[in-house]
Amino acid sequence: MEIDGTLASAAWENPHSHFRVEVTDANHHVAVWEVEGGALNYLRYNKAPLEAFKVGDRVKVAGWLSKELPGHLYATNMLSPDGREITMLGTVKPRWTGSIFSLETLRSLFDKLFD
Repeated sequence: MEIDGTLASAAWENPHSHFRVEVTDANHHVAVWEVEGGALNYLRYNKAPLEAFKVGDRVKVAGWLSKELPGHLYATNMLSPDGREITMLGTVKPRWTGSIFSLETLRSLFDKLFD
């Protein structure tokens, strides 16, 4: 399942991160999705570029629908407006970009190439 909308709130926390994403349909009706994602510890360990996800930004989220709560999604992947992707679980592969790079990873690669 994928949703594409405006990040209305973001709480990067443990044991799970929580977000609200406002999705507007073709008839201009807005649905607010409650999204749960990976733990802050996991995201920091993997150098996820959390700064790329700001309230008010347009984001894309993929994940699993809740079986019990309509409008709820457990996120597996998130894509920022500038094209950076994070995965929320260790077993999840990149969905849109083919690779996951944080700013730190890119700086490290640049330093190694031009050291």
